[in-house]
Amino acid sequence: LFVEKQTICEGSAGSLKVEIKGEAPWVINYKIEGTNENKTATIQEKDLKDGFYYLSGLAVPTSSTKYILTSVVGKDGTGLTGTKTEATIFTVPNPTVASISGSNQVLIGKSISLSNATVGGTWMVDKPNIASITSDGQLSGHAEGAVKVWYVVTGSAPTNCETIVEHMVAVYKLLPPHPKPDTDPETEPGPDPVPNPDAWIIIQ
Repeated sequence: LFVEKQTICEGSAGSLKVEIKGEAPWVINYKIEGTNENKTATIQEKDLKDGFYYLSGLAVPTSSTKYILTSVVGKDGTGLTGTKTEATIFTVPNPTVASISGSNQVLIGKSISLSNATVGGTWMVDKPNIASITSDGQLSGHAEGAVKVWYVVTGSAPTNCETIVEHMVAVYKLLPPHPKPDTDPETEPGPDPVPNPDAWIIIQ
């Protein structure tokens, strides 16, 4: 009944392909191995794709999660039997990527250099009209605004899992001035000076 196993990226939901025969509707009951919580899916003819149904949105709590079909019942109430009543979903870890280093502001017409200690990634921006970035991390400002900079690292085939890190950069006509320290703090008036007897002048 289960057609094949599946390998997905860490953090993604799983999907298993199920072969369906007979007459609709069908009711599928399934669970994760080692648990007692049965889940149910009711399938209509329109839900099939080339004779197959895809159980989607499956939780994958571990790196290797086995799903078990406990029953498949067609319209006439007859259970559909088969040898492939178990299928495993495997997860592949996403690449580990360092954070982006570099300034978070740039002037229009100027450039800054951004970097990432993880090699092999691709630089991207969400608003190329505000700022553009080269393959080596040189970001140039074009218009006032804020731009998200992404560094994307893709893992190996067949899953090609991705990790994306983000860095915000503001583009200005002129860089905002640094705040000046308060050079004239309000001071409380001091006490009246104490007279110095040695400085007294005696008038006779």
